[in-house]
Amino acid sequence: MDVWESIIAKEVGANPSIKEPSARRSSGRGAGSHCRPWRDSTSDQRPDGENALLPAPSVDRLFDRRLIGFEDSGERRVINVGGFTEGQRAYLVFHRNAVQLKAMG
Repeated sequence: MDVWESIIAKEVGANPSIKEPSARRSSGRGAGSHCRPWRDSTSDQRPDGENALLPAPSVDRLFDRRLIGFEDSGERRVINVGGFTEGQRAYLVFHRNAVQLKAMG
């Protein structure tokens, strides 16, 4: 964990109101995602725990690539990545109806 990540982890950990999209970590080391990108942040905004999320690595990659985002309510927002083929749609219907519902219920 670099210096900024450790500062952000302390800031986020000290503030229970900050949302953490997923508490699951594949290792003890988490990567912080900035809501306001590092390059667009001031030196005061970079270490600010309010500007940070501590997502699981897979969520972090999607967030950084702007494929997902979050509403103010905490709901996940998924960016439309394009259409699917007829065959993919059939498999996705199965996944929605069998896999996702089983996991939710």
